[in-house]
Amino acid sequence: MYVGGIPYFYYSGMFYRSYNNNQYEVIRPPIGAVVTELPADAQGVIVDGDEYFLSYGTYYRAYVNENHQLVYEVVGEQ
Repeated sequence: MYVGGIPYFYYSGMFYRSYNNNQYEVIRPPIGAVVTELPADAQGVIVDGDEYFLSYGTYYRAYVNENHQLVYEVVGEQ
């Protein structure tokens, strides 16, 4: 996936960046990334009356996209 023109890889709730000839490192989710599933440890939280999901210090917001699919957007960090 691309976020802000930068390529990222996403697998099983984790984001990765490639570097140095096909080596990968786990990174914090980029703000604005949209995924179809949350990390397994994500828990619902209420912030200022709105529901978010929190996983390892990253906040996700659920919404239904233009294809009527439930997705989650990375919206912030703790």
